[in-house]
Amino acid sequence: MLLFISLGATAQTLSTTTFSSGNGNLPAVGKSTLTFQLDVTGIGDVVNMTIYLTDIDPEVVTYQTYANGIAGATFAVTPQLGGTRLMIEVNGPAPFQVFTVPDGKLVDIHFYI
Repeated sequence: MLLFISLGATAQTLSTTTFSSGNGNLPAVGKSTLTFQLDVTGIGDVVNMTIYLTDIDPEVVTYQTYANGIAGATFAVTPQLGGTRLMIEVNGPAPFQVFTVPDGKLVDIHFYI
């Protein structure tokens, strides 16, 4: 799965978790939920931002829901292109209102595997 982040800011980072047997964090496959935590650093003040998770294999994982988003923001998560891409829109508490994105966890994305 690839990540693409689109912001009206600079010097930002987005990190994810790598799942592997070496990390000891492989999820159980078959009727379980995989939690994918999106972490950010250096984003700062924004009016809104859009993040794309790309190259999702819908034969392996399917978007389920999101949870634990940052306080004061609203989220809209939309599967696109037959489930191969996920668009995550993050907006402030009111239209066109600037809000601060703190460093750390932005949101948890849950997939069904």
